[in-house]
Amino acid sequence: MTTPERKPRRPRAGERLGRWTVAEMIGSGAFGATYRASRDDGRAGALKVLDEPPGNELRALASLCHPCVPGVLDAGPASRPYLVMELARGEPLDRRLRGGPLDLERAIATTAALAHALAAVHHAGMTHGDVKPANALIGEGPTDVWLVDFGMVGRRGGTPGYAAPEQGVTGPTAAADVYSLGRLFGELVDAPEQGPFPGPAWCGELFDFMTSRAPEARPTAAEVADALHAHGAPLPEVTADLLRRRALTVHVSRPELGAALAAWNAEGGALGVQGDAGSGRTHALRVVQTETRAAGIPLVQLRPGPQTWDAVRDALADPG
Repeated sequence: MTTPERKPRRPRAGERLGRWTVAEMIGSGAFGATYRASRDDGRAGALKVLDEPPGNELRALASLCHPCVPGVLDAGPASRPYLVMELARGEPLDRRLRGGPLDLERAIATTAALAHALAAVHHAGMTHGDVKPANALIGEGPTDVWLVDFGMVGRRGGTPGYAAPEQGVTGPTAAADVYSLGRLFGELVDAPEQGPFPGPAWCGELFDFMTSRAPEARPTAAEVADALHAHGAPLPEVTADLLRRRALTVHVSRPELGAALAAWNAEGGALGVQGDAGSGRTHALRVVQTETRAAGIPLVQLRPGPQTWDAVRDALADPG
């Protein structure tokens, strides 16, 4: 007898999850619904309620710095796991397509940007799992594209019409993501199910490779991006502005820190973070937060303020 898959309870508008207040639902897909939410300090985010702590997926996303992938802002404990990412700005691609297909140049540029983003995601050790127009936002520039609504914790997922033939058995894989991107590429130019692919012959050949029924015959996302770039498509660039915005959320790999955290998680106790100014203490604490949240452990942050010691001072002044 198969146990039904447990689905997380959907939050209500106005409900608080940690430091976040949930507003309206802004999207839904194979991996659940996503909500607009606001943090106590006014920062907006896209909040997804999960059925398990995000674990390795959170670690992978926290290591990414790509202009087409929103940054991680927060995550919740095992008692009510959730993930909050940057709120991407742009028009949902499926809505844009209601007005008709994109011109070929823009379709190629959009596919190249998404392939470049997927290559970064795959390099970080995770997959998307549900690539489709509804999970992409598009702006004005050729590389102004966001890949949103990542699947979590090995859910098989996928959307009919975009999911790879094998995905129901294998679950999300890098090859399945490329297949889905190929189906998206075809939709951008209104490619017929039967008949020639619109545009030059190389476009049709690439589409055929991407949507091959055999996973091993498909190119990697990086190869797709390179092929499109070789034919003139611009690729997204990591700018100084992006690095500044992600400075507090992106984690650079530091093996010695990882080893210390692994020992701390196994043994418990206090973990001291020491060092001179500029040595990376703030970054280390951010990594500790990510590791704690990835494991689903409740996290309480205490920050000093102007009245932090008032109660202690008053008690010492009047111990009775």
